[in-house]
Amino acid sequence: MTAEIGSVSIMWTEIPEAIAYDLNEWYDREHVRNRVDVPGYIWGKRYKAVHGGPSYMAVYATEGPHVQAGDDFLQVVANPTPGETRFAPHFYNSIRMMCDVTASVGDSEGGIAGFLTLTPQDGVAEELRTHVVETVLPALVAHHGVVAAHLGAERRDHGHGVAELPGRQSTQEHDGAGLVAGLRRDVPGRRSGSQERTAQGKGPAESRCGVGSALRRHAAHVSLRAQGLIMALPPRLDGPRMPPAYGGPPRQLVILLHGYGADGNDLISLGGYWQARLPGAAFVAPNGPEFSEVVPQGRQWFSLGNYDPNRLRRDPNGAAAEYERRAADAEKAAPALDAFIDAELERHGLSDESLALVGFSQGTMMSLYVSLRRERQCAAVVGFSGALCGATDTPAATRSRPPVFLFHGDADEVVPIHALFLSVEGLAAAGVSVEWHICARLGHGIAPDALEIGGRFLADAFSGVRTPGEVARIKTRQDQRL
Repeated sequence: MTAEIGSVSIMWTEIPEAIAYDLNEWYDREHVRNRVDVPGYIWGKRYKAVHGGPSYMAVYATEGPHVQAGDDFLQVVANPTPGETRFAPHFYNSIRMMCDVTASVGDSEGGIAGFLTLTPQDGVAEELRTHVVETVLPALVAHHGVVAAHLGAERRDHGHGVAELPGRQSTQEHDGAGLVAGLRRDVPGRRSGSQERTAQGKGPAESRCGVGSALRRHAAHVSLRAQGLIMALPPRLDGPRMPPAYGGPPRQLVILLHGYGADGNDLISLGGYWQARLPGAAFVAPNGPEFSEVVPQGRQWFSLGNYDPNRLRRDPNGAAAEYERRAADAEKAAPALDAFIDAELERHGLSDESLALVGFSQGTMMSLYVSLRRERQCAAVVGFSGALCGATDTPAATRSRPPVFLFHGDADEVVPIHALFLSVEGLAAAGVSVEWHICARLGHGIAPDALEIGGRFLADAFSGVRTPGEVARIKTRQDQRL
């Protein structure tokens, strides 16, 4: 960031993968320059998430907030280019923020950016700011490879900024102050004394500082350079929905969590199976926060690198260790899911006791991990073909104990059947009431009888018939099965 900067506007967003190539070409080559050519703009950059989401972040530095309220900017917005008309309506899950830059340490620009939001408690804002400016920013820049750190204070009077991407959907405000650190990663930065005003990153020879989508397409030119954005902001989740069958406002909420490499469309149809039993329930199936590493167009809650189901089927002890270490992955994905749950409950005016989590495979791992750690207990958890991550630490981490029903195929080729018994054992040790059903000759999937039993379980849980039972009895049943 240069000395002339008065404020920065930041936009996080998602784009459809089907048009990502063409949209990125337009954004990187036309849209950034279109904005930077407006008098008062200093530079524009675009970043691609290394992992998680939202997948893209655009940052524009201006001389001050007056620039986006000025006639020059509003004239540009009022006359969209053909590219804007074509692509802008496709942005979704957008979050925007405008900040005054209030403190900076370091005078270079990195190729990777980390962003963290800070929301002070009442009465300590100035104390927090002093600590960040005098201690945190210098400490960050003292780390090897970190070349600059900046503190921004969010502005609440930036109404004209909503015109930045005309036609976009689901735009949200973002709360808090921003803490941004720039990491060098072999990308030479411009010194703060530079007076140039340009759209940065026009080609690989100019280092394409932070333009992740372009870096991906020109990887041969930038193998030693920044691969995108590391964002501390929890990704905003969304996915397909199904309203209550009875036509009124939701009385219950069922959140369906898909498996590895799928997306919300894979599970939302379960709502159709269960609507007759749950006519007052709304169903939503959020897409995982990460793009799948193995399936085009798919999503994942976390990476399953080095997962070997063949080895796990042969080695129950190895399976226990595998699911134990996956707790760290589930922990990273949990904040986004927790935030989504809270937002959905608030949106419908419901409490946790009107909530059920249903997962398949990796979605079961997330359902169990998050539900047990929430402060308020949900009505029920149903898991198909999954596992409990981090069984050893689960008893100490458990804060609520909803009734759980697990289903598993005895021929599961992806998550072996002994993952079910390990999960039951771990849940019982945490004092969680758990029932299970084994589907004969079923592989990695959901059987019709499991859907029927699961639907009855959810209906009973919402009606109050099904409540957490005697753990001692559950342990006895589990011991008999093992």
